[in-house]
Amino acid sequence: MDIDNQAIADFCAFTGASTEVANQYLQATDGNVETAVTLFMESGGNSGGTGGIDRSATPSAPRSASTANVTDIDDAAGPLISDEELARQLEHEQRARQHSNRVRAPIAPKRDILAGGGRGSLFGPGEGSSIWGEGTRQSQLSVFNQGDSSSGGPDPAFLQRIASGSGSTTDYAMTVDAKIKRLADLFRPPFDIMYKGGFEDARTTAREQSKWLLINIQDPGEFTCQILNRDLWSDTTIKEIIRESFIFLQYAKESAEGKRYLTYYPIQKYPHIAAIDARTGERVHTWESVLTPSDFMMKVTEFLEQHSPESAAQSSIIKKQRMMKDFSDMSEEEQLNAAIAASLEEEAEEEEELQKEDEQPGVESEKREEKKDSAFDKIHAIKRDEPTDLANSTRIQFRLPDGKRVIRRFMKTDPVRYLFEYVKAEVANADAEDRPFELVFNRQQLIQILDQSIQDAGLANAAVNCVFP
Repeated sequence: MDIDNQAIADFCAFTGASTEVANQYLQATDGNVETAVTLFMESGGNSGGTGGIDRSATPSAPRSASTANVTDIDDAAGPLISDEELARQLEHEQRARQHSNRVRAPIAPKRDILAGGGRGSLFGPGEGSSIWGEGTRQSQLSVFNQGDSSSGGPDPAFLQRIASGSGSTTDYAMTVDAKIKRLADLFRPPFDIMYKGGFEDARTTAREQSKWLLINIQDPGEFTCQILNRDLWSDTTIKEIIRESFIFLQYAKESAEGKRYLTYYPIQKYPHIAAIDARTGERVHTWESVLTPSDFMMKVTEFLEQHSPESAAQSSIIKKQRMMKDFSDMSEEEQLNAAIAASLEEEAEEEEELQKEDEQPGVESEKREEKKDSAFDKIHAIKRDEPTDLANSTRIQFRLPDGKRVIRRFMKTDPVRYLFEYVKAEVANADAEDRPFELVFNRQQLIQILDQSIQDAGLANAAVNCVFP
């Protein structure tokens, strides 16, 4: 087919191709310049002198330019593909484009441990989280399990691990090491008030010193147990109360002593604090909740007022000794006489009680006369300004019968009498001057030490119970 020179010139003007290329594209499109230019552009502007056009990929003369869609230009000598093969190729490309336009599948979830779980970790207990290596410790120590009464202090390897850090000089690693050190200091167990040794040794010491055993069982996996180390056992007032009246033990539940305790004393939940009679081994009271320092101070003070390890143990020992003597050393006749004497003693006690009831009016009148001259009546309600010298003053908490608490500062050199004057003037009801009350601290009546200073009486940061009989 002869191509018009004007059509070749127009094609070259639009595309910048050579006359040979223009002739090829015009031959393929039967002299249609517009279709030839479109085919040239869609084929990537292939202007190679050796390139050819696949005539089967172009529409015949009756086809419009918009239906022309050729994706490949083979060499002139290359084989021509049929219309059926071209249709399959176009359909495949269309499906590929539709697939590429679809929304991609969501990223699959990934689970990992942000802190702990690997060797060298200082966070939390668990398999393989030890910083000591395989098989070096039965109880894995961490920031939340630094030691207990069995060890008596932090493990030296733990302290070395804290001091050395990860050894990395990157900013991220240094930040993590600093955070670990802060956490270790924040949740450090109370080694300064903790008895260092086993349960039986602590029980012997408490029995010799006539003190209670106070034991705290820790579960490193329960954060409420760590709160006790952070908030309760670090309080100065709580430490003073424990040093004065208790032998304090703290064990991890997975330690040997902790497992032994759980064998004899079942636990309902954590955190667990228990008061144990050192002489009998009886668990007298338990606290199984998170307590603030003020709440625990009031509860433990109330416990100490209601229970005395000396009197309870002595009475039980005396009874046992009497029973052993009566039944092991006495003959039948002596036992009969002892029973008669006991019955006569009971009758005498009943007669004394009847006489006291008959003489009650006279006793009440005598009490009224004594009341007029008592030390309590000599104390007057006096209002004084609260001191502002924090260094030489101390806080004293008054627990009222209705459960309310009042806190006020006093100078450490003030006499105990000032506490009664303050309660009469500002704490008690309007008729407080005529209504007697008692101030009790650690089973001691403060009315007996009115002239002692607050510091000498051991009332610094104390919680005093105000009782209206």
